[in-house]
Amino acid sequence: MSNAGLLHGAHGFILANTHLNDISTNVNIHNTIVEHKRPGLKMLLKASMPDAFHDSSARDPPPSCHPGTRHDFIDRITSWGLGTSQHSEPMLWMYGPAGVGKSAIAQTCSEDLAERNKLGAALFFSRSVGLNQRDDPHRLFPSLAYQIATKLKPFGDILDERIQDDPTLVTKSMKEQFQELLVKPLSCLGPGAAGVVGGLVIIIDGLDECGKGPGTLRRCQDCCDVGPQPNHTLSLGVLQPSRNSYHWVFHHK
Repeated sequence: MSNAGLLHGAHGFILANTHLNDISTNVNIHNTIVEHKRPGLKMLLKASMPDAFHDSSARDPPPSCHPGTRHDFIDRITSWGLGTSQHSEPMLWMYGPAGVGKSAIAQTCSEDLAERNKLGAALFFSRSVGLNQRDDPHRLFPSLAYQIATKLKPFGDILDERIQDDPTLVTKSMKEQFQELLVKPLSCLGPGAAGVVGGLVIIIDGLDECGKGPGTLRRCQDCCDVGPQPNHTLSLGVLQPSRNSYHWVFHHK
């Protein structure tokens, strides 16, 4: 019989006011409730696509630019994301035919911005991975919201409470998800946290590989067409597609 204690190896939860007896160590613990930390964000993670995140092991090794190549594109995107470019538009669109290396550029920019703590979220859609759910458009906004929540605690706290109050937020229509998981929580941030999120970049790659047909792309565009927003909420433009590839790089302004 193992001599490991009752809570040996346990993590990720809080004990409060419960009575527990650990016979193996003759230790009494007095508490009344056991609750997981931020259960709302755990529900959000289940509705997300972690395999499509830029640093996921499912994409390892990811496509990336060889050292010393594509500097012109990478510098142009990262300087725009850092706010040092002459371009101040809230959306940057990279387009081109299949096979020219757009995903590699997006991956390299994601890694560069992440090292500078400027990456809010990055998502890489793919239709060829079968059951890994990397082509589900209904997981787009939960995936973006979850990544931002892990980087910005005030946003994560707001989102966690909202989802605990209404767990169906993660299963609503895409338009409702965009509002409930991104726009409304961001609008609740105080000036300090809003200033931080205002410098984050969101990168979305391979949107043409999610769902089936152009109707999915149209729905994504319509969801993000929210009109003028307060300074500290998410401001997204509408993508105008070219050829067969769609790559969004959104900068929150």
